[in-house]
Amino acid sequence: MQTVDEPPRHRPTKRASRRGKPALPAAKGTLVAALRRLGVEEGDSVMVHASLRRLGPVVGGARGLVEALIEAVGDPGHLIMPAYSRDALMPELPSGLSTEDYAHYEDAVPGFDPTFSSCFHLGALAETFRCWPGVVRSRHPIHSMTALGPEARRIVAHHPRDWAFGLDGPMGRLAERGCTKVLLIGVGWERCSALHTAETIARYRRLRVLRYKDTSREHPRWVHARDVAEDRENLFPLVGKGLDAHPAMARSPIGATDARLIPLDDLLMTAAPLLAQAVGGGSNPSGD
Repeated sequence: MQTVDEPPRHRPTKRASRRGKPALPAAKGTLVAALRRLGVEEGDSVMVHASLRRLGPVVGGARGLVEALIEAVGDPGHLIMPAYSRDALMPELPSGLSTEDYAHYEDAVPGFDPTFSSCFHLGALAETFRCWPGVVRSRHPIHSMTALGPEARRIVAHHPRDWAFGLDGPMGRLAERGCTKVLLIGVGWERCSALHTAETIARYRRLRVLRYKDTSREHPRWVHARDVAEDRENLFPLVGKGLDAHPAMARSPIGATDARLIPLDDLLMTAAPLLAQAVGGGSNPSGD
């Protein structure tokens, strides 16, 4: 019989026994050491894409990883993450709606709010970082970005509606810094936003037009913005083969997965011509 003062007794189930001993969770110190081995240095500006699920158990979950990333770049460094929101977009609707019903849904779309618009669909890490003390967010209604660090406000201050990933916005400010690195933890090149930046500066680029609700004025209105098309795992994984072969590319295990780290300027200079070749009709963007 168990008294109230005894800790609960956990017995492994047969299923757990067959799977073997569970992996120990990664603590902050372990993660910082892994980031250091990968090449993250104090003072770096690091744009992060990560999968907590593939990283495996972490002490503190998303909070533990954010704390490790902050410690790795130190006080002079910067962290940047995507905070893309769907609040200004029309939801997917069945075909055949009447004009009145369509107008009803248009009216219901709340629009982007930098404080309340969630980015949880990007994962727990992105949403945890968005809510972190001191983090600032750009005001692009769809492709906003969050940043933490001494120059974070300057990085996200200007974010044009057209070509959101172009060099006139936050990605351009990061490219100017010269010490910006792109970090992928447990995710592939299809999740790398900087490849959209590479495509904006490429000789050939794909185009899409986004329709969103602009609530920045007294009277909301529906407007259009030009941007590069979603890749949908079409070209980015192929271009990633060329990036994986780059001499500046670093790869190292972290937690239960592996990570990539590459300087942003090397990524842009390598990926832009590969994407231009692919979009313009080249046969093999990976360069193999």
